[in-house]
Amino acid sequence: MSAAVRRRVWLFVRTFAAAFVGLAVVAVLVGCTPGQVRVWLAWHADDPDAAVAFLATDEGQALLDDQPAPAGAAVTPGDCSSYDALFAAHGLPVATFRAIAWRESGCNHRSFVIDADDAGGGLLGLNLRAGAARWASWCGLTLANVTDADTNVRCAAAAYRRMGMAPWQ
Repeated sequence: MSAAVRRRVWLFVRTFAAAFVGLAVVAVLVGCTPGQVRVWLAWHADDPDAAVAFLATDEGQALLDDQPAPAGAAVTPGDCSSYDALFAAHGLPVATFRAIAWRESGCNHRSFVIDADDAGGGLLGLNLRAGAARWASWCGLTLANVTDADTNVRCAAAAYRRMGMAPWQ
């Protein structure tokens, strides 16, 4: 097998693995029944663009937004200033991290992404694809809790203390 063919096979396997992980995470976050997961997976196999695009619709986002409110501070997705107390409680420069939250998620701690470059997200765009073990050791961050506002900000504070602004540049 030529190097070009091996590379294409590897890219296909990598892409498939990323898509599979993304689907599994969506199922966990949304809390779908096994039957619903099977239907979505069949739809994705048949028309992946449409299945993924559905998650960007109001109806798809409503499914993702049907999660319990984060523990601790009262925050409102889309209201950047509602996260200010959380930033301050974790020792982060409030104005700076409010701007980062707007850029990374539109000030929505429920923001989530799985693609070739990213896995995770949340309020401050924490990327587990770039060092999941590091995030886990620093603050316990996982794909399962990245959309919890307090966990996301606490982990961002851990990164900020160690690396300054590097993760957001």
